Amino acid sequence: MFKLLHDFVYQIYALGMTNISAALDSSLNQSFGELTSNNLIFLTDGKPTFGITQIDSILNYTKKLNNKGIRLYSFGIGDNLSKTLLTQLSSQNNGYATYITSDDNIAKLVSNHFTRISKPIITDLSLDYGGFVTVDKYPKIFTDLYWGSQTMELGLYSQGNETQIKLNGMIQSQPVQFSKTIIFPDSGGHRFVPRLWAKAKINHLLDLIDIYGETDELVEQILELSLQFQILTKYTAFYSDPTSVKDVENKLIPDEFIVEQNYPNPFNPLTVINYSYQQDYQIITLQLKFTMF
Repeated sequence: MFKLLHDFVYQIYALGMTNISAALDSSLNQSFGELTSNNLIFLTDGKPTFGITQIDSILNYTKKLNNKGIRLYSFGIGDNLSKTLLTQLSSQNNGYATYITSDDNIAKLVSNHFTRISKPIITDLSLDYGGFVTVDKYPKIFTDLYWGSQTMELGLYSQGNETQIKLNGMIQSQPVQFSKTIIFPDSGGHRFVPRLWAKAKINHLLDLIDIYGETDELVEQILELSLQFQILTKYTAFYSDPTSVKDVENKLIPDEFIVEQNYPNPFNPLTVINYSYQQDYQIITLQLKFTMF
């Protein structure tokens, strides 16, 4: 048996290409038990370069293949990765992605992963808001809740109300439900929450750009959110409003600057220096005093 395994391993060789679609096809068509926790760990060192290479096509292909509810966990090794593909691939198949750089300990990260997935708290999560209307919620797909982790959903509502929120899920194959009454105010609240929502939506839009390409509509949404909530993105990192800059320069840069002779001169132990500048059609005069010790 050992010799067969040894011969099989030594027959494996690298072609220098990354065929993600074929790897997932082969893996997801394996036999999986109906009463067991079925998990797939996918390790890759690059972007898809062979077979199906379009991100949206790989995602749709994998979703069609995964008809047994297998949880897919991606491990991206190195820097030349398609993080959008691996993140979406995992989240759409009830898993999560882990990225490993040259400074990371692979053995430790894999060990932590197995520790985490061996202690699932709640799976197949969903939130029920009752009659309370919410829109534009992120993330689009809930991941399972494991030991030592947390989950969060951010969204918008137009009218405050008191409503009962229900969290549905599965614990050890048994359905569970938790409920709590929450008051959503018409105004006020924590100021950081809208920025969290905006950041989540921007990340979602950036993922869509990576998948479907850069369009004016997606970029405009990112720009609007970035400027409104003061969130830095690759589209706003060097953004400046020329009109605003000109107004600031006109207000802050003085037209004239005058320094007067100090008095008394010579001095002992104190002297005074007056200087003035014109700003916003006003002359501002300041006075400096120096004392000799």
